[in-house]
Amino acid sequence: MQKAFFTTLLLLAATLALAQQFTTDTFQLVDVQRNRSIPCKVYMPQPMTGIYPVIIFSHGLGGSRNAATYLGEYLTAHGYVCFHLQHPGSDESVWRDAAPSERISTLKSSLLSPSNAINRFEDIPFVVQQIDEMNSSNNLFKGHLNLNAIGMAGHSYGAVSTMVACGQKLAGRISRFAVPEIKAGLVLSPSAPQNARGDISRYYDGIQVPLLHITGTKDGDPLNRKQDFDPAERQQPYYNITTSPQYLLVLDGANHASFGGSGSMRLSLPSNDRYHEEVNKAALAFFDAYLKQDGAQQKWLKVDFRKSLDKADKFEYKQ
Repeated sequence: MQKAFFTTLLLLAATLALAQQFTTDTFQLVDVQRNRSIPCKVYMPQPMTGIYPVIIFSHGLGGSRNAATYLGEYLTAHGYVCFHLQHPGSDESVWRDAAPSERISTLKSSLLSPSNAINRFEDIPFVVQQIDEMNSSNNLFKGHLNLNAIGMAGHSYGAVSTMVACGQKLAGRISRFAVPEIKAGLVLSPSAPQNARGDISRYYDGIQVPLLHITGTKDGDPLNRKQDFDPAERQQPYYNITTSPQYLLVLDGANHASFGGSGSMRLSLPSNDRYHEEVNKAALAFFDAYLKQDGAQQKWLKVDFRKSLDKADKFEYKQ
């Protein structure tokens, strides 16, 4: 017991030693061609003295650029620049002015809109282009962004956005929304393709980058579109992707609201500290492994990470 206690202290000290100060800023990215303004919140090391990998975060349905603050803060404190986007048309503006009894229906209507989905998917390559321009000419970011190490993360609808950007095909054949600059993806509360027909693995055969899938044993459908929805269905993408390294973390007791953080319409308010801690540790090791090419972190993720989990949690990976 004493040895384990001191080991924990040493790991905590090492984590704190690696952590650095960070700051945030908010701004709008304007896509003139689409007449679309995309709110953005950036988390960045303070001061900016190095060259940092980049993470783009996409919120879930009804969320905002303030979603998953826990993840943005943690990754930035460990050497990343994180851009958290807000997608007009499927963001918090959909439900904020609706009567409480009408909020679910307005969210469902937003989800059924093809234009909202297309705008979401087109936001990602536009933002990647803007990040490229910032690295060339912005006084704050110039020369500090590693454009060869861009990752993406998202929750729920944002997980769909992430997988599409990483190569998932729409309707099993449309791949024009893939963003080749993205080298790794984290999907929180992933889902199988809607109305998929036949072998769903064909929807994923364009995915050539590693993905980390994170869900929970109570990660249901907050919109109750399918009354018999089984949270285990969120593991289907992991089991059906065979074209790149895949990792799966299932946290015992975690529900859909456990991963979104602030900035979303919470349908329940569980204590999420444990879940956020495990997400942060897994995400950092995963992105370090594939964006920083850190072999030690990859080994830790594969061998030692599961030792920090509760016995009822599940973690596995495949190459």
